[in-house]
Amino acid sequence: MKISYLKSSPSMIEVLKNNYEAFIIQNYKFNHLGLFHDEDSIYAVIQNYKESNTTLDEIQELYNYRFKTAGVPGPTFTEEVKDNHIKIDLRNTYEKVSLFGQPFNAFE
Repeated sequence: MKISYLKSSPSMIEVLKNNYEAFIIQNYKFNHLGLFHDEDSIYAVIQNYKESNTTLDEIQELYNYRFKTAGVPGPTFTEEVKDNHIKIDLRNTYEKVSLFGQPFNAFE
């Protein structure tokens, strides 16, 4: 999957970030280093997963089954950050409560 496909729609990037943030909250026992990309793919870097007697393939299956949104490409899980990986910043507090400048809650 080319990263240009994901960059073509800002809302797809927001959905990807939201899915991964939900994954982080539900799987706090892992050491999450974040989302990264190169010119080809998206990666989620997780360390210390072996302490929980699990594999990257099991983590990938869990993410795809419980957190991935249909039509939005998900990350490939890996345990190392390579030199050509570029960090994808997760959403800040403002971005979590607003989408494109519009609040999620209705005005009273």
